[in-house]
Amino acid sequence: MREVLTYPIGAAEIREELLFVLEYFSARGHASCEVLFGWAWGNDYYPTDEWAYRTFDLGSVLREVERAEQAGWGKLAQDDLYLKFPPLELEFRLCNDSDLHISFDQASDVVESFYARWKARGFSPPNGPSVRMARLVSAFASTENHALAATCRSPLRYVSLEDEIS
Repeated sequence: MREVLTYPIGAAEIREELLFVLEYFSARGHASCEVLFGWAWGNDYYPTDEWAYRTFDLGSVLREVERAEQAGWGKLAQDDLYLKFPPLELEFRLCNDSDLHISFDQASDVVESFYARWKARGFSPPNGPSVRMARLVSAFASTENHALAATCRSPLRYVSLEDEIS
């Protein structure tokens, strides 16, 4: 599994990218996506400790996010939100660290498109991948915290927007 991630950006940009992702896939014929409310709003969003992806019509994803925010369960750019678009083998994470991720096994037109968009919008670190990022990857890969372990995959290669995708 590989991942493209951005430098931390503002909450307004995270919300804009959520809307763009939904519009992008709608324009390509997707009617729905799978959504997981991750750390930490998943603690309140789900009635049990079993967090699971739920399928939403693309037009209702933002409303559901806003409903969760209004309930006080979490907030975009402060809590993790995951999106999948089956049958595509990729996953978006709008991260609690106020950055964006796409996880994938194989580079594709979709990944290339978002890579180019995010780079053009200036979402990449000004001096390439940070030491902090390398430390986080190392720490998360060896964590025994099950909430963190659920969001980390092994083996995982982080690719910043300064690296090549393919």
